Amino acid sequence: MVNSIQNNVGAFVSKTTLTKANAAAEESSAKLSSGFKINKSKDDASGLVIANQLLKEADGSQVALRNTNDGISYAQVADGALSEATDVLQRMRELSLQASSGQVPAEGQAALDAEYASLSAEVARIGSDTSFGGSPLFGGSVDIAVDSSGSSTINVSAAAIAPVGGAASAGGLAAVDNALAAIDTTRAELGAASSRLTSSANNLGTQIENASAAASRIRDTDFAEESSNKAKSLLLQQASYSIRSQANASSGAVLSLLK
Repeated sequence: MVNSIQNNVGAFVSKTTLTKANAAAEESSAKLSSGFKINKSKDDASGLVIANQLLKEADGSQVALRNTNDGISYAQVADGALSEATDVLQRMRELSLQASSGQVPAEGQAALDAEYASLSAEVARIGSDTSFGGSPLFGGSVDIAVDSSGSSTINVSAAAIAPVGGAASAGGLAAVDNALAAIDTTRAELGAASSRLTSSANNLGTQIENASAAASRIRDTDFAEESSNKAKSLLLQQASYSIRSQANASSGAVLSLLK
């Protein structure tokens, strides 16, 4: 190797190595402090785009899952009200059967009619007063968005509870049976919608888990790996400082030959 004072090649090499080691150490520090291995687009442009898309899907699925759970709650509130209405109608049916036996005195018939009318009013009240989120529930429907884009929906509807008129009699019995049949149909539809929403909620939960995990693998820092990278960079820094010092000393040694 030529001893020269014009070009200190060793110093140049050590400076280049030191600059790279400094940059690598700074990059490792940024990744370790932020928890992300992609902090700028230059770190991994394509990875950044893919991770953002996955996170967008996960966030959209989170909202869809919340919507789906609201839909399940909507169906449960309606079904609970219809269950109570069914119990009331069953009692009205018992009164009608008792009255139609032909063995009830006038006073007893009046008592049966009074209870029947009171229960009929209660069925009407359940139908009109039951609400979800401040809005009347029966006689309406909602479309629940069950995907991250809002393009896929599941309809949940609850038919209005028809008023049950008449009195505790054979005629009243027919009216009660019709009302019970209508409620059974509505409850079956609500059950089917609720079952579908539950399946959608389970699927959304899986989507959220997988999308979040995929984004994490792309974007999040591997602390074990990055800690090793930083240790390597720091070691290269120290070595570069030492070599640069020796290179500078070598140039000084050339001057001693002139003495």
